[in-house]
Amino acid sequence: RIDLYPLVISIIDYLTEKGYSLALVTGSPKIAVEHILPSELIKKFKVIISADDVNFGKPSPEPYEKALRNLNLKTEEAFVIENAPMGILSAKNAGLTCFAIETTLSKEYLHQADVIVKNHDDLFSLLKNNY
Repeated sequence: RIDLYPLVISIIDYLTEKGYSLALVTGSPKIAVEHILPSELIKKFKVIISADDVNFGKPSPEPYEKALRNLNLKTEEAFVIENAPMGILSAKNAGLTCFAIETTLSKEYLHQADVIVKNHDDLFSLLKNNY
């Protein structure tokens, strides 16, 4: 199990209350997701796309394209929050707007995102002011 960053649940709950359907798109196998993430968090996602669900992982657009199909959304109706270069490339290759958060890497590694925020406080402010 992992400890979640502060505000993660608040951000997810905020987006859900605003009517967003949420997907978790990860390069990890499904068994790792189920083992590492708390079940209370997993339940908040309408769709989970893991490495087991795609032929080509990130930076391929396939994981995000599959999430969009499963949520029945068009690219202009969705956005991505990422924290890694391969995830950002995957989102951008799928034609999605991508916000990057400096949780594990600094902004110079995340430069291909549309917007980069320092932490979850900044991300929450961005979302509350714009979404």
